[in-house]
Amino acid sequence: MAHEVRKILEPDIADPNGAWTYCKSDITKCSPTQLEVLQEYRLNFLTALKVGLHGLRSVGMFINSCFIHTQLDPVDVFH
Repeated sequence: MAHEVRKILEPDIADPNGAWTYCKSDITKCSPTQLEVLQEYRLNFLTALKVGLHGLRSVGMFINSCFIHTQLDPVDVFH
């Protein structure tokens, strides 16, 4: 989870005042408010998965943390 917090949920450019600095490096250093934000993100993510998979029994998903938005440019990677 640390990678996701550092690079995706709260990248440096989105945290110019460094409010997430300690939380990003160690989740035990997150404030109660930051933990609420992370938990809300988790619950929203799980809800989106449930909605997307509703009623489907033989489906899979590839969930990529996409730390570099161009890492999957070649479309033929998945063909």
